[in-house]
Amino acid sequence: VPPGYDPQVPAPLLLLLHGCPSDGAGPYGENVLKLGPVAEELGILFAVPDGMGAPGQRSWGGCSGSFDASSAYLRSLIEEARGLFNVDPARIFIAGYSDGGFMAYRMALDHGDLVAAIACLAGANPHGVKPSVPLPVLDVHGTADVNVPYADGLRSLEAFVGDSTWAMSPEDARRGPDLVTGAETAVTRWGTGCLPEGFFELWTLPGVNHFPSLIPDGATNTLA
Repeated sequence: VPPGYDPQVPAPLLLLLHGCPSDGAGPYGENVLKLGPVAEELGILFAVPDGMGAPGQRSWGGCSGSFDASSAYLRSLIEEARGLFNVDPARIFIAGYSDGGFMAYRMALDHGDLVAAIACLAGANPHGVKPSVPLPVLDVHGTADVNVPYADGLRSLEAFVGDSTWAMSPEDARRGPDLVTGAETAVTRWGTGCLPEGFFELWTLPGVNHFPSLIPDGATNTLA
């Protein structure tokens, strides 16, 4: 709960989903993205839940467990947070790394009525389908990723941006924020014309693998 939280004022809620095998306090989540301090600064309610499995070996479904069960669990967790705090229903966000990124996509597919936007680092769309409603998506992926190959990630997002009912053609790639030392981020953006809330951005990290060492502070604030 951020300092200065006022229960009379609706606050945004951000869930950060870890990679596997790990857990909420492990090395493949908050230790990579370090969104907690930014959430405090911006007045965002921040949750780092554990996936399924034994401590230190938890997953959302990509390594073990079930995406179906995890989807239901995370929705119940969000509803629990809404019962405890004054959560703004229009600003519920999910970010995930690796397996957590897969799960962020799955939440967008299953719960477009609840989730306002997602961000995925080194993950992909696990089922190759588009959400029932358009929503903002940020996908960050390194071209040297062998765990979740960049090409596979591109194919998995085609369902999100390849349908003219959901998105238009991509804009020209432009240079984006430097997230990793020595890697100039290239940003490609898809829009939806009459549905601006449904845009999609792909941030390509050239030569970066599945375990990026993000630049402190600057990268974290940019992602936030």
